[in-house]
Amino acid sequence: DKYAKCEEYEPEVEGDDNPYENYQFFIGAACTEDGDDIKLGFFSDDTCQTESSIAFTDVSNGWTLPYSSGGLVSKYCSDCLEYNEDEAAYEL
Repeated sequence: DKYAKCEEYEPEVEGDDNPYENYQFFIGAACTEDGDDIKLGFFSDDTCQTESSIAFTDVSNGWTLPYSSGGLVSKYCSDCLEYNEDEAAYEL
């Protein structure tokens, strides 16, 4: 729910020396490279259009970004019609 829109991400760097202090990072939804799925992306702009040249794992103590390969939205659909004994369809 938090990343349904482009949101700022604060780097989680161990120690006092933060090499990313002067950077801004954002996480938001984006299309996968093949355009068939939706993923979470790591961006350098507040509109989530420009992917960051710095890897998410570098600013998150080695954590990976969930759904970064896709699968953010389920592709499972249930039928919105049911059939009665006479094979007549009706909406649920």
